[in-house]
Amino acid sequence: MSTRLDPGEFSKACDRAMRSGTPATQRAQQSWLEKWGAATERMKYLHVEQAGVSDSLRSLIRIRANLKKPNLSMDLIKPDVETLWSEMSGYEEEAVHTIYSIDDGFECSFLAVSQSGYITGSIVIRHAA
Repeated sequence: MSTRLDPGEFSKACDRAMRSGTPATQRAQQSWLEKWGAATERMKYLHVEQAGVSDSLRSLIRIRANLKKPNLSMDLIKPDVETLWSEMSGYEEEAVHTIYSIDDGFECSFLAVSQSGYITGSIVIRHAA
């Protein structure tokens, strides 16, 4: 289960993971991306515009999505994203996340650490255009 941290504590957790471990292998990163793909498909109110693996150690997985309808509340969406991440990261040695508000939505940044390496990433969700 993932623990929600404030942004400063999350940044410190990322720094610790990057100093003491190695990033997940490319294959593992692709596996995490596939897990996010399956998870976002369950969120019928979401349209994923972009999903991929990056070379930034602070955000190896990047997902960008929009809500399909303009009248949906971000406050109702945030717990769904947190629950999905907690389910996906439940078997890892450490899993944390934080949520940042942005102008037209929010960003959930996440970190999981295991013996085989760490994974970082973010999912940005914006209101429908």
